[in-house]
Amino acid sequence: MVRGPGLLLRLFATLVIVLVLALACATWFFFRRPLLLDEGMSRLALGQVGLSRREVTSPLGPQTVFVGGSGSPLVLVHGEGDQAGAWARIMTPLVETRRVVVPDLAGHGGSAPDEGPLSVDVLVEGLQAVVAETCGTEPVVLVGHSLGALVAFTFAEENPQRVARLVAVNGGPISSSATEVPLRPRDRDDARAMMEALMGSPADAIPGHVLGDIVRRAQNGPGSRLQQTAVAMGRFAMDDRLNELEVPVSLIWGEADELFDVSYARTLCSLLPECDLELLEGCGHWPQRECPVQTAEALEAVLP
Repeated sequence: MVRGPGLLLRLFATLVIVLVLALACATWFFFRRPLLLDEGMSRLALGQVGLSRREVTSPLGPQTVFVGGSGSPLVLVHGEGDQAGAWARIMTPLVETRRVVVPDLAGHGGSAPDEGPLSVDVLVEGLQAVVAETCGTEPVVLVGHSLGALVAFTFAEENPQRVARLVAVNGGPISSSATEVPLRPRDRDDARAMMEALMGSPADAIPGHVLGDIVRRAQNGPGSRLQQTAVAMGRFAMDDRLNELEVPVSLIWGEADELFDVSYARTLCSLLPECDLELLEGCGHWPQRECPVQTAEALEAVLP
């Protein structure tokens, strides 16, 4: 009888300690690694709508992919420095009607390689392994955002029989003029200017600790590894051969984006033998995050 209350007190004290440690950990991530915290939450969201995490064997090492739903395959390819959770906000309507495949590109998220330079052909190699393992022989609808659009175009050019339709979201494979957008921000002012250009709106509302984490990620994340092969990026430009692409293409474009602006989208569409363009008013470079309802509706409209 005497030991009962003492045991309860010890259990209560242990619970309090665990809660305090959890709160301290969450607070540290919120202020020091907010981008990592956001990534974790977005990946949890993929699981909540029915996608399961898998690993695919490849010559590069294990490739992480989230798979769910049933029907014809839809493959969503994120952009530079991002990860599969980038698509979480538009996932619910897609997974209800299709088999959705959402990889972490090679060197991003949970996918190998963990170190060393990254290049577009490495990203394509990882994507090829994922598609071969998860989609069988059925042609896929391939959706690529930003750098993921370049990866998708390269994949489609090399494997036209594997792609039923390509959808590019604020990205593509044509050369563009020099931009003033500081894509490798050195400080918080650079990060704020970058976010204003990409989102098409003032970035004053973005907290300083988030801007600081953007700077840290730019210096140490996958983007810095891709930068090591930037001089070779030009060989993936398709300006002079897009008219030979055998895959129908749809463009979904946040019109407020200053990195790949509307003129880029219109030029890209004009070079393709089969193309349609949907502009999303008020959306910037990440429409799947900024305008998920509009983006999901636009994507549903072009899916075969």
